[in-house]
Amino acid sequence: VESMTRSLPVSDMGKLISLAKKNTEQNLDLQYKMAVATFQGMEQKGEKPGAALQNWYTSLAEDILKQIPNEQEGWTDEARQQQRYAAEVAGRYKLTALVPALQKLFLQPHADEDTRAITANALMDISANNGPMIAQVLADGDAGISLRQKMAHALGRSENAQSMRLLGEGLKGAPMEVQEAVATVLATKSQGK
Repeated sequence: VESMTRSLPVSDMGKLISLAKKNTEQNLDLQYKMAVATFQGMEQKGEKPGAALQNWYTSLAEDILKQIPNEQEGWTDEARQQQRYAAEVAGRYKLTALVPALQKLFLQPHADEDTRAITANALMDISANNGPMIAQVLADGDAGISLRQKMAHALGRSENAQSMRLLGEGLKGAPMEVQEAVATVLATKSQGK
């Protein structure tokens, strides 16, 4: 699919999407794999996905986020990859309608660190109003240092005053490694200097 996408004219992309949807209608895993392959093919072509592909990616992200595993056993490698993909798509296209599902994913206790970090990035890309929820993890002494560092970087995706304030508050009482991450983010922002 990836190589087909690279060689297919943009005008024929709708046909590829229709074919992919028709042949994978009941198989979310296969749809996910085909969507990733088409995106990679477009990237290799040096083109951005058109409206038809974006609509398909968006629809697929919605479907994936409806299936956030609730139990540890459900967090297979496939499930993690799919949830990360859905979060990335939501952030890339600033899908505000998916914020509640992303918040649920971010707060999912069985989600791994990378999934939570990617979700935090997506939430911040959609709206800086998600900052306080992310800052709670940054300030959480029970959270791992690496996760807290990633939350600092997620907050740093926005340059608004609230995000800079939340980062500053994240310095208080944090371990040195977390303070270094926060300071690095603040140093790169005009408002954080």
